[in-house]
Amino acid sequence: MQRLLLPLLALPLFACSAPSASVGVHVGQYALDGDVGLATAAAGGAVNATTSLDGLGLGDDSTSLGADVVINLGVPTLVLSAVQTDYSGNGTLTGDFEVDGVTLPAGTDVASALDVSMYQAFFLFEVVPGDTVDLAIGLGVDMLDFDGSFTGDTDPTAGVAIETLTLDQPVPLPVAGARAAIALGPVDLSAFVTGAAFDFDDVEVSALDIDLRAGFSVFGPLSAFVGYRDNAIEVDYVDGADAGRIDLSIGGPYVGVRASF
Repeated sequence: MQRLLLPLLALPLFACSAPSASVGVHVGQYALDGDVGLATAAAGGAVNATTSLDGLGLGDDSTSLGADVVINLGVPTLVLSAVQTDYSGNGTLTGDFEVDGVTLPAGTDVASALDVSMYQAFFLFEVVPGDTVDLAIGLGVDMLDFDGSFTGDTDPTAGVAIETLTLDQPVPLPVAGARAAIALGPVDLSAFVTGAAFDFDDVEVSALDIDLRAGFSVFGPLSAFVGYRDNAIEVDYVDGADAGRIDLSIGGPYVGVRASF
């Protein structure tokens, strides 16, 4: 996690020409929900059955750290963020899983582990600037990076060996979005929404990321904030010999602090 956060925290040191910058860190409680299916592209890339993440034993919340950097370049504003979550548990497959020639058939009991990292780089351009009400639109890149393993239980009476299937699938998305903010006395409220929908080169994706936040000044350049984020994605992909279907949402509340420079 430190390797993930340190590059973001160091970015303001290289933004000497920027009029202003701020760095925030937060801790969140993120829940994972949805379904996943993995198959071979040799079979036409079709994923005929999926297994719920709760059925895989990945239904518990994850307490995770995140960081974001906002660099005001005048026009535009650059927003960078990163959050990493990890889940683990035990469950049972309701559909076949197959990756890199390794197959876990439906009905297999599995020990599951899944890390989901959320990254964002976004340029915002103000269309309604102001100290009380502010509206900006922009373009950027969101990325969900899935890194997991699923290990089938042994059946000593049948002489079945343990099989481990691994998943390493980054999903970068060009996105459009908008941020609206309003100042109500000492409290700043904001909503930041990004999304994408496209079908390109054996990848079909639709995604929506909503981040709601309330912040308030503590003293000097230090402020605190609370928020709620929900990141939902549906993706069907073919990657080399493998194909997959991922339909999930990851979201929950968070609390953090911010320092402005």
